[in-house]
Amino acid sequence: MTIYSSSARTLACTVAAATCLVGLGASSAVVAPAAVASESGPFASVRGQTITVVMEGGSTSTPDIQKLLPQFERATGIHVNYDVIPYDSLTSRVLLDFSSQQSSPDVVFDDWAYGRQFATDHYIVPLNSFERTAQQFVQPKDFVQSYLSTMQLNGAQYGLPVYGETTLLIYNKADFKKYGIARPPATMQELARDAQLISTRSGGKVAGYSSRGAPGIQSVYIYAGFLRAFGGHWYRNGRPDVNSPAAVKAATFYANLLRQSGPPGVANFEFSQNQEALCAGQVAMSIDADGLAALCEDPSQSQVVGQLGFAPVPYAAGQKPVGANTNHSLEVHGLYLSRYSKHKLAAWDFMQWATNPKVQIAELRDQPQPGVTANAAVDSAIFVKQYGSFRSEMLNQLVTGNPRYLPAGIDSNAMITDVGQAVNSVIAGGGSASQALNTAQKQITGP
Repeated sequence: MTIYSSSARTLACTVAAATCLVGLGASSAVVAPAAVASESGPFASVRGQTITVVMEGGSTSTPDIQKLLPQFERATGIHVNYDVIPYDSLTSRVLLDFSSQQSSPDVVFDDWAYGRQFATDHYIVPLNSFERTAQQFVQPKDFVQSYLSTMQLNGAQYGLPVYGETTLLIYNKADFKKYGIARPPATMQELARDAQLISTRSGGKVAGYSSRGAPGIQSVYIYAGFLRAFGGHWYRNGRPDVNSPAAVKAATFYANLLRQSGPPGVANFEFSQNQEALCAGQVAMSIDADGLAALCEDPSQSQVVGQLGFAPVPYAAGQKPVGANTNHSLEVHGLYLSRYSKHKLAAWDFMQWATNPKVQIAELRDQPQPGVTANAAVDSAIFVKQYGSFRSEMLNQLVTGNPRYLPAGIDSNAMITDVGQAVNSVIAGGGSASQALNTAQKQITGP
């Protein structure tokens, strides 16, 4: 295999070159047949072919799949060029390749928020015919249905899920007990009240609430839940509608919550800073992806193991979801097959292998990974041992999760960028939510 790092340095790796495996130790797990691919058998038609896969930098799945890749190459005879691109620049890079009809990459690992547009623009191909004729490693029934069905469009399956997540309210039960709060908040108004109470009674030693405040996807990913909680939408009649009255209410509430009850510097918080604060016991509540829950239940990274509770993301008082417009995410990141690939069957073999249950269970042994998408992985003893404290709530949230939680479509990048900047500026005290979102609306749609 050939591996490319996110800094664009190219490393030629052999199976024995452990230093190329992103700092991970060698694995004893066997997730593909041990025999070397022969001239006959199920991989005879693809043996000797080379495919290029572009993988999402920052995902915990990317280095785990990379580490196990020699087993796939040995079993199939397919050579894989492994290109890891930072998440923030991944989609723009792939779109350049797609728009110029490049035969490489063959496979792309990206967020379905962007994959949906890839499918709409016919840059990727439906997988249904491959599912019927060439199943070597995985079958549709192997996946958690919520994750698999999310990656469908007009009845066609456009991706295989590698990683999925939903959002939860995470709260410190010890803080709730200490400060006399009997249960997790059921409304956004109760959330603000409880957060203020904890901040005040602790003398500022514990922040009542923390979340991501940094510009771009960081703040937008959490703000999207507040937008839905107040009845807002990203679009109206098919056009971006980021400055609606509901959006202004949501952004005002979110900014006030962080300013009044958040830790110092919260306007610059990304996921990692929020993780550090919550796992250190410096924060009583946070709304974030279930991956944060996993990290804070890891004894090697957290001081609050066993102290956390998990609950649904609350709605504003009197507000109920209308149809599928729920306030918690159903985010899926998966593998897509390029329309322009010259080795589609080999690419499909890689996609199946990389998402099969044995690979996913091997991922669980390496690092916190609650986002596995195979039923066998979610039901495994190792998953229950590591994530049993929030597994039930996570699965419940997935059933009603919103697959259109984030903007999707031709304007999605601009919306995430401009709304993220607007929300960040309000959190930082740079003006009103109305002013900031009006500016964002003009930047997205024009005067």
